[in-house]
Parts: sequence; structure tokens; C-alpha cells
Amino acid sequence: MRQAIVAQAALDSGRSLSDADQAFYTGKLASVRFYCRSVLPGLTLARKLVEGSTLELMELPEAAF
Repeated sequence: MRQAIVAQAALDSGRSLSDADQAFYTGKLASVRFYCRSVLPGLTLARKLVEGSTLELMELPEAAF
């Protein structure tokens, strides 16, 4: 999110950016949007799965592998 804030501020600043900087900041914003739409929604389910799991495999002796 911090990177998105910095990128948006740079794009909105009104100062002249090189084509490379423009592309870089645009890419940062696109990656944050992807993360928010694709990754964050799955975290609730992932948390529930982790919280509901056991340590059964961790308790096995190393020789069991």
C-alpha cells in the first residue's frame, strides 16, 4: 500500500516524469490492484485453515520421513 501511495503521488505531482518512471509507477499501481483483488480476499480462508489445523505432522519423528 505504501508503494501505491508513493506511486500515485508521483503520478499526480504534475512534475515531468520520464517514460521509464511513468511506466514504473503505473506498474506499481497495477500490481497493488492485482494484490488487493486476487490475494487479499483469500487470506480469510487461509487463516481459518491454519487456525483449524493440527501439529500432527510436526510431531512426527524425523525418521518418519
